[in-house]
Amino acid sequence: LSDEKRVSVSLMRSPNNILKEYIKALYDCEGHVVKTKREIEFSTKSAHLAKQLRLLLLRFGIYSQISSMQKCASNTILKIRRTYYRLRITGAQVRTFFQEIGFTSPEKKKALERAVNNGTSYNTNIDIVPHMKTILSSLRKTHNLFQSSFSIPRSTYQHYERGDRNPSREHLKRIADIYNTIAPEDPLVRILLQSSSSDIFWDKITELSETVSSEEYVYDLEIEQVHNFVANGVVVHNSQMLKRISKVAPKARFISGKGVSGAGITAAVVKDEFLGGWSLEAGALVLSNKGVCCIDELDKMSKDDTAAMHEALEGQTITISKANVQATLRAETTVLAAANPKLGRFDNFAPVATQIALPPTLINRFDLIFPIKDIPDKDKDERTAEFILSLHKKSSAKETADIETQLLRRYIAYARQKCHPILTDGAIEEIQKYYLTMRASGSTGNVKNVPISARQLEALVRLSEAAAKLRLSDKVQKKDAKTAVRLVDYCLRQVALDETTGKIDIDKLATGIPASQRSKIMIIKELIAELENKSKPVALQDVIDGAEEKGVSSSEAEEIIQKLRRMGDIFEPKKGFLSRI
Repeated sequence: LSDEKRVSVSLMRSPNNILKEYIKALYDCEGHVVKTKREIEFSTKSAHLAKQLRLLLLRFGIYSQISSMQKCASNTILKIRRTYYRLRITGAQVRTFFQEIGFTSPEKKKALERAVNNGTSYNTNIDIVPHMKTILSSLRKTHNLFQSSFSIPRSTYQHYERGDRNPSREHLKRIADIYNTIAPEDPLVRILLQSSSSDIFWDKITELSETVSSEEYVYDLEIEQVHNFVANGVVVHNSQMLKRISKVAPKARFISGKGVSGAGITAAVVKDEFLGGWSLEAGALVLSNKGVCCIDELDKMSKDDTAAMHEALEGQTITISKANVQATLRAETTVLAAANPKLGRFDNFAPVATQIALPPTLINRFDLIFPIKDIPDKDKDERTAEFILSLHKKSSAKETADIETQLLRRYIAYARQKCHPILTDGAIEEIQKYYLTMRASGSTGNVKNVPISARQLEALVRLSEAAAKLRLSDKVQKKDAKTAVRLVDYCLRQVALDETTGKIDIDKLATGIPASQRSKIMIIKELIAELENKSKPVALQDVIDGAEEKGVSSSEAEEIIQKLRRMGDIFEPKKGFLSRI
């Protein structure tokens, strides 16, 4: 049937030279160049084929859009309206299609050449930048320019200023370049340059599902039917991954930070209307005792709710003292949490620890922390695309895992119940060697830091025992300890590495301030104290000059002074002077 057409798995895994000929033949049969709309259109009744073809075009750097429409088939006498799917290539992507793939049919080849040579391949259907109306109008009037002063038609610029048409990235780049020669320091010009050269593709929001009242803007975008994203070469989605684990683990609970309270995650004392008095209700961490608690959107929880987790993560108990109820509940629970960085995406040029929107004291209680970054890599992206596409070879939603869920649940349950491994001398020696080596590395040099603490030592023991349980062994061997060391060391280098000294500093994760910065803070505080002994208040410039003599640059000194002001250690009695509180 025509609505069940799809690309075979062997073709999806084929090299680009074979795929090029396949796509060319496919477009020769069912694709055409639309003269009036200046685009290449491929029409099919199979939604799956349209999606597969869109992914294949991405291998050649061609972006396309899928839209549905109701129409009658042209090759039948029965005028029944059915849903067809149009895969459209527009804008500068038409030229890319011409260069990378093209047509075999002479008529279609000529039509494509006319579209490219006549300049009709540039339109505003895909690669547009919205909301430029006010900026373009304000800039032109500020610098006394005419609408014809730019290397685009005057009527086109009028559309952009009126806001009834969005500028393409190509046109916006031309406009930004002209303004950059006139007023490069203008903030609006910098916005134009950034908008026209960014890697962001804009699309229109079709529906607002929920409005959140907040002093700050909060956006949570969801693409229909496609809820996954690719990071570190792994197909992940916080919610789906955690829900999957909550199904695989024999005893597990799944909760979301948006809909959980401190009482819901630990325990609550509620009034019993039936029996009278007060009763104790267990929360997610208590209910998943000896199991796994999967917490999604951990960063969306309030500070009061996350504070309730501290005791459970540290002592594996939850203490309740409310009304006439005094109780200590067991919470020997493995917590697997997922959260988003503060800006939605990790900045490669800033420390990871500062980008996690969670209290440092809570972050430090997790044994392993993995920052997942989406970094483009041609070879890895190609392998990932091949794997994802292979999962779509069948329309039926059957389990594709190598190990069935039920078998995996039984395996984990058996390992927990039957395996209680004990540390061997080799494992103890390996863990102790790593711990002592790391502790000793912090005492060298001028800056004294703490690379690792007793918390990480306990983490090494837990991970070593977990590695032994995976082998269903009753002894923790040296190789298990090496596995634990490798995991902990990798995570520490990701989140606790002090870029200034090149050493691991666990206090950077626990307090948010590395040892190198702490030493400079102490220099500034001692310097202010010394100067105050001579005269009060202390001149700001004298502090900066004294800091430079002690090896702290003026920019670092100003930043530390601002931080001390925010912390409440110093204040400014009058402009240009400082005093301790």
